[in-house]
Amino acid sequence: MGENQEDFVPWKGTIESKLRKLVRLFEMQQDLPQGIELNPYPRCYECKHPNYKICVKYYMGIKSSSNSPLVDNYEIDFTQIVKDFLNLLDNYPAIDKTPKLINIGFSCIPKQKVPQNVLETFKTPQ
Repeated sequence: MGENQEDFVPWKGTIESKLRKLVRLFEMQQDLPQGIELNPYPRCYECKHPNYKICVKYYMGIKSSSNSPLVDNYEIDFTQIVKDFLNLLDNYPAIDKTPKLINIGFSCIPKQKVPQNVLETFKTPQ
């Protein structure tokens, strides 16, 4: 999320270059139950945000496989993974040059709330 294209483009590039590390943090999570599958999707989607002029979203699918003992309402706490990722970003030298008008956010949403245009692109190759 950002206020102007000039500052946002390098920020977005930095985040994109670190997304593999976020996936790795998920994969290294010791507390995840057996049978959890992580499906990152390396494509961004422009969206609207009430506090920023420019905003893009990345989606990552997390589901339980058929051999998982999880029930539908099982909750997984990703707080530590997000904190570790934000810490990684804070320690990245290029972040020090980032204006304060740039930000990052995380949210978990069920598949039913993922926009239809996003779900359609998951089915088709880039």
